[in-house]
Amino acid sequence: ADLSRSMKIFVVGASGGVGSQVVRLALEQGHAVAALARDTTKISSDHENLVKQKMDMQACDVDALADTIAGADMVLSCVGNRRGDPPVVATATSKIMSAMAKAGVRRMALVSSIGVGDSRLQLLRGGFGGVIFSIIFATILRGTKEDLNAAEALAIGAPAGMIYGAATPHSRPDGVSVVVVRPAGLSDAPGSSGDYEVALSHGTLGMSVRREDVARFMLTLTQDTQYDNGAVSVGGNAPRTGH
Repeated sequence: ADLSRSMKIFVVGASGGVGSQVVRLALEQGHAVAALARDTTKISSDHENLVKQKMDMQACDVDALADTIAGADMVLSCVGNRRGDPPVVATATSKIMSAMAKAGVRRMALVSSIGVGDSRLQLLRGGFGGVIFSIIFATILRGTKEDLNAAEALAIGAPAGMIYGAATPHSRPDGVSVVVVRPAGLSDAPGSSGDYEVALSHGTLGMSVRREDVARFMLTLTQDTQYDNGAVSVGGNAPRTGH
């Protein structure tokens, strides 16, 4: 594939930790970027190839979203939950997929987390850090974990035992492909050489990855279709700065 080909990329949740890095790197790589966020004032760049669009995924209408994303080569969803707000990732995933079907947009990647879906045991294989994160995920972040499980089930289906006991089929519309990206513990450590690890759910990887490297990997998916309609975990050994 020609990695230099400029694409039109829509980033949903563009003001967050990973989303802002996706926007920055996509612009550096020469892509045209539409950045969707609930508060566009938090998107600092004024690059000539950047369009900012106010969009609240909890409240937005699918038809309006379809009009907004029309013409996209790919949608990268970096939507995350904020403490104190209702969970939004599954809602956003459902709306984005429906809007893509209406607008004829074919490919999407969404940020989930290691420990979700069939990667629960992968988290426990991650040593002490993985065990600690697993405990936090099951307690403090339980609502987020349930939301991400629901989002993944919509996008790629869920294995038996993850939601209601039986396996859950996906709800993707015809013609829409989705990659679920599952980062390990997220780090804001400065400096990045693109030195991250990628594995399927049965693999093992380091339990800390820079947000910038998650963004870097997500942008490789604009060209690489091998993970379409499945999930892939991204980890590494970045200095820990908190999830």
